[in-house]
Order: sequence, then structure tokens, then C-alpha cells
Amino acid sequence: MTLVGGSYTRFVHLLACALSSSPWPLYALRPLSASGTALRRRHLTCHTCKQVKFLSVPHIRNPYRVDASHQRFATVLNKLHLWNMPRFDTVVFVDIDLLLLRPPDELFDLGCTFAAASERLGQPLAVNSGMLVVKPSARVFTKLWDSVGR
Repeated sequence: MTLVGGSYTRFVHLLACALSSSPWPLYALRPLSASGTALRRRHLTCHTCKQVKFLSVPHIRNPYRVDASHQRFATVLNKLHLWNMPRFDTVVFVDIDLLLLRPPDELFDLGCTFAAASERLGQPLAVNSGMLVVKPSARVFTKLWDSVGR
């Protein structure tokens, strides 16, 4: 899941409670600010919920125009860091504003390198990045990183 700032902590807590029956560990991506600092908290624990560990990642500035009505896309490229997590065999990413009716555990068993829902029917290249299944790969991360003009 993505954590944009301190105000999102309560939503991380809600998602942790919703996923409490899942056997998989739960991590939250925490973008570093321009000064290179992140929230001080390293994890979030509730006695009835799953522990959440925070992973600090450098912010990837969106080089495409993001006007005031589309500010939610300002941090969307931070999801590229999912491919740069070699310690995991598979990453299932869930946006913080996604409502889960049950844990997405079966997505870990898909055996694919990438999966996402189509944003528009009949247009498979227009994907919704709210839930992603990724097999981390340094090679793919480098290609993605280069494609956004880094």
C-alpha cells in the first residue's frame, strides 16, 4: 500500500485490521520528502490487527503535467519502487483508498510477472494501479526508471 503522509496513518490501521487474517506480512511505502526525511514511525501495531512495517522510498517526481484537479497523480510513480524490492518474490500492492472485502491472498499464487485490472474495458494497456501484482526485478525497475526520464 502507499502511505502519502501522516494523515493517512489511520487508513493504514484500517487496512491492517481488514487484512489481519492474511498470513502475508504487511508493508507500507513511505515516500521520503524532498529533504530526505520520512515519518519517524518504523511500524504500526495494534493488538487486534496485523503489524505494518514502513519502507521508506525516494519520491519519484511525476514529469507529466499534474494540475490542481489531478494532484492524486503527483505520487503515482512512487509505485515503480515495487519492482525494486528484490527481497520479495511477489508484491501485491493495494492503494490505501481501496476497499477490500477479503484478503487478496490468492494473488500471491498467480505466478505472473505483472497483473493489474484494466482501467477501461477493451483497452488492456490502460491499467488501474490501485491494485497490482508485481514480481520484483532490478532489470524491469531500471527500464521503468529510464522511461520516465531519469
